[in-house]
Amino acid sequence: MKKKIILITSCTLGAILLLAMIAVLTFKAVDGIKYGDFYSKAEKEFYIPGLMDGFVPQGFDYVEEEKVFLMCGYMTSGASRVYVIDKDGDHHYYVELLDGIGNKYTGHTGGIAYYGDYIYITGASGIDVFSYDEILSGEVKTTPKLGTIDTSKYSLDPAFCFIYDGQLFAGSFHDGGKYKDPEKHKINIEGRDNNNAIMLSFDLLQTNKATNYYLSTTPSAIYSLPDKVQGICVTDEGNLVLSTSYGLSPSNIYVHSMEKVIGGSYQNRSGEMIGVYDIPLYVIDSQTLVGTIVAPPMAEELVYLDGKILIMNESASNKYIFGKLTTGNYLFSYKYPQVTQ
Repeated sequence: MKKKIILITSCTLGAILLLAMIAVLTFKAVDGIKYGDFYSKAEKEFYIPGLMDGFVPQGFDYVEEEKVFLMCGYMTSGASRVYVIDKDGDHHYYVELLDGIGNKYTGHTGGIAYYGDYIYITGASGIDVFSYDEILSGEVKTTPKLGTIDTSKYSLDPAFCFIYDGQLFAGSFHDGGKYKDPEKHKINIEGRDNNNAIMLSFDLLQTNKATNYYLSTTPSAIYSLPDKVQGICVTDEGNLVLSTSYGLSPSNIYVHSMEKVIGGSYQNRSGEMIGVYDIPLYVIDSQTLVGTIVAPPMAEELVYLDGKILIMNESASNKYIFGKLTTGNYLFSYKYPQVTQ
């Protein structure tokens, strides 16, 4: 009788494993078909570190001077991290973040950028600032927050950030459900999309390093954004590339003409939207769109490097898992401008 029970148990286990294998292969096949056009034009760059340790990748930047990537994210348990990865992805290390009093920093770390002595990471109420030298030294295991650049006074809860042309840009994520911008951020301009989110630009300076971490104290411009923006990069031609994603839906990588964006300036709107007057409002919407890339779910921040759009993804983290069954373990690059017009 015992042998029979063991035999039945073994057969059942074998059947479960077979069904699981079939499910995985089917899942991979469907993913390959659904995003076949993307995979045919994209390349795997390197394996995203920390995915088996509970790291959930979010922010992404490239340090040209050191030829390394900065990748930040939160943990399913523990302090948020910044990974420093060489350009080929062969070597990396990480630094755990601490708050200003030495406790574990557990912020969402949706965006990361660097300038001068500082690394900027999006926080709950603004841009949190950390030491560039400490994180890039490779000699420390932890590093404390130096301070915060407050954006809550502009009703901006930043989800991503990047630096371009002497300015730091920080923008919000709006999905109309769990994550919502204030109603005043929604625009209602005849002939334009009714965007809900915003992005602010701040001039980078040399004169107020000690007081505001190189940033101007007021925004230089406001940008009206579409929903679900996770990150932005800028191409050599000056086009804006937006990653938009949420949940299991396909990610859409939208390419917008900077010339069209800047050419459509609206005045006297910034005061009612963020309480700062006499700065221009620019709209990023379907009128400025020049191309779209449909990518696998959960695309995060972007980096433009060597003529390619590098796309961070969080789907293979232990929080979401399904990307481990497809291609979410890898940083992908997409050669620009292979976009669908």
